[in-house]
Amino acid sequence: MNPKKKTKSILYGMEFTHGIRRALMGALVLVYFVSFGFNLMAITTLFAISGIIMILFEFPTGAIADYDSRKKSLMISFFLLSVAFFGLFLFKNFWLLAFSWILGDIAWTFSTGASSAWAIDSLKYAKNKSKIISLTKKKSPSF
Repeated sequence: MNPKKKTKSILYGMEFTHGIRRALMGALVLVYFVSFGFNLMAITTLFAISGIIMILFEFPTGAIADYDSRKKSLMISFFLLSVAFFGLFLFKNFWLLAFSWILGDIAWTFSTGASSAWAIDSLKYAKNKSKIISLTKKKSPSF
């Protein structure tokens, strides 16, 4: 397989995987947590705290990707996502589920931006803005 095509396939595959995870989890997690009998206030508080943690982790995880390795950042992301998913389906205790949920959001922060930056570096598109736009446009939804 052509190296450029392989890089683009990996990028689009990662974006698709993350997109499906976010869409399915966003649509179903509230019902999933309520099915265990958890208090709605506790669940929505978890979502709010998780969002704040995700914002706070965006900065240090971005620095890891920029200064250490984008590839390593992506591998950490997929590893943490796997652990988080495993925890979401394994545990029934609210606090363990909450930890798994937050771990999934932290994993997300390791991949945001790192996937596109990795592909741009691998494809050597950094100095060609039209190629960057065409690369990132294909993974963005059209309206």
